[in-house]
Amino acid sequence: MTTRFSQNPHDTPLKRLVSVLSYSRRYALPMKISLCLLLPILALSAAPALADEHNEKNEQHERADMNEAIRRGEIMTLSDILEKVKPLIDGRIVEIEFEREDGMPIYEIYILNDDGRRLEYEIDARTAEILSLGEED
Repeated sequence: MTTRFSQNPHDTPLKRLVSVLSYSRRYALPMKISLCLLLPILALSAAPALADEHNEKNEQHERADMNEAIRRGEIMTLSDILEKVKPLIDGRIVEIEFEREDGMPIYEIYILNDDGRRLEYEIDARTAEILSLGEED
């Protein structure tokens, strides 16, 4: 597509301005429609990045909370927990998370058992007591 601005060197600046304005009026609506379609797509494409950032901040907060609780002696270290519960766990550990459920510090230990099922152990982080075992949520 060629732009049809006035190319005559003898045109006045006013004529050139009128030419540019008439061009932009002619194509303004299609451009507005294009922007209206493009902006939601751009917003949706940014959502996963924002979610990842939120999850990372949440994980950093949980890690800091866990380290502070260990420092204060409120909970056991993960290595102490694993030393006590590993003989009781049937399967290969694939993931461990620290959370607080209703204020109670919990280690969630996810295992892959011999049947290929992923199970979740909830362990009291203060005592290493197994609170529950079930299919992963």
